[in-house]
Amino acid sequence: MTLDQLVALLKSVLTTPEVIAVTIVIALYINVVNFIVRYRKRPPQKKPRRRRAQAPLPAATAGEEESAPAPRAEGKKSRGKASAQKEEAEEEENPNRRQKRK
Repeated sequence: MTLDQLVALLKSVLTTPEVIAVTIVIALYINVVNFIVRYRKRPPQKKPRRRRAQAPLPAATAGEEESAPAPRAEGKKSRGKASAQKEEAEEEENPNRRQKRK
């Protein structure tokens, strides 16, 4: 087989519809696999929190004294009564437990 016959044979094999179709399918498959391997999720974007409208303070009646709100400890947010009691109970159970920061 001469070189001219070999080139003619390769040309006829490579130009058949089956070979072209299989080549395209393999290229698409490799692209999909690369996309899946390199896919990175975007970090979730924080949504702006809605601010609660503060309710107006009730007017003091003539017979009642106005009491000042209890001062909060610095660095801590005020929590409901149930949450505070729950945390105290947990601290009593395990005093070495670290508190989570929010």
